[in-house]
Amino acid sequence: MSGVDWRALGARFPAAAHGIDLGIAGGGPMSIEAAAAGMRYYEEARDGGERHWNDWVARAASARASVATTLGVTPEDVALVASASVGLTLLARLFEAPSAVLTVDREFPSVTLPFLAGGRELRVLPLADGFGVDWDRVDPGLVAGCGLLAVSHVGFRTGHAHDLPAIGRFCRRHGLISIVDATQSAGVLPIDMTAAGLDAVVFSAYKWPGGGYGIGALAIAPAHRWPEGLPVQGWRSARVPYDLHFDRLDPTPTAEGLELGNVPFPGAFALGAALDLLNGIGQERIAARLVALATRLQAGLDALGVPVLSTRDPRHMSGIVIARVGEAKRVVAALAERGIRVSARGADELRLSVHVTTLEDDIDGVLNALGDVSRR
Repeated sequence: MSGVDWRALGARFPAAAHGIDLGIAGGGPMSIEAAAAGMRYYEEARDGGERHWNDWVARAASARASVATTLGVTPEDVALVASASVGLTLLARLFEAPSAVLTVDREFPSVTLPFLAGGRELRVLPLADGFGVDWDRVDPGLVAGCGLLAVSHVGFRTGHAHDLPAIGRFCRRHGLISIVDATQSAGVLPIDMTAAGLDAVVFSAYKWPGGGYGIGALAIAPAHRWPEGLPVQGWRSARVPYDLHFDRLDPTPTAEGLELGNVPFPGAFALGAALDLLNGIGQERIAARLVALATRLQAGLDALGVPVLSTRDPRHMSGIVIARVGEAKRVVAALAERGIRVSARGADELRLSVHVTTLEDDIDGVLNALGDVSRR
């Protein structure tokens, strides 16, 4: 991984100095730059009030551009929203239809519940070997009658990274709308929504991007804006918001209309700065780093005799490794006593997640501690 001083980069995340954090899949640390960008808003609002309004609007536009770079779209395709859950709920309203929704087994609830709440039937694709889906071998009977696929890029319970171009081809072949939740991948795995032919991508910022809570993003392809009108409306959904028409609908053709009201400025600024840091390194380079660290972790688990439940195929690996241990919550607590943060998923599943803040020494430290905990 020449060209990146990962130790120096990790120092940009002060929380990394307080122990080993392999719990990024549950929530990640903020960089100095991201935190400063968010705090700058509060300082400006405190000291100058609305005098900074025009600058805030410009910086929000810059944040949309940063998201666009991360997702392979244009800034006009991007809306800044409070979370992936909010984005998925908006998409469920936008793509209302009587057709069924296709998803995969062990999916995160936010991906499916907005559609179930709208009365849609849910069809579940099984995971081959517990990991992913062979998109060329999906049972046609499961697809018949479906109008939409909603799936996470990386499974929170598996760590498996789906092939996004394969998803795009599958959906076009079957006439499905494709919606991808990138909460477990945005900023650290390559995503090119346009090249993959995806219809919409959402993510929350508090995990891998390190943008904190209360902010996320939604990107939607131009073809879906908005042939049958915008199903949700706020004053900033209008083509010219400051005309302030209250008696007519004239929605903007940009995704910004889904923001509805004022931009959540502090979160937007933190997200923009967080992504600028990661985009400056490059998703391909970060992804290769995560695969190398995850491979080292898997090899160490093998040496300890701890079963690995995640794929070993580098084409589908992410920053998440799942291992089977007895009494996972007890193991999590025991590691926490040693200053190591991991998480339990299920009674016997340990989820460990590596990031740009993770060093090889961290991997070895976790493995040594896990071996000690297992012996005890």
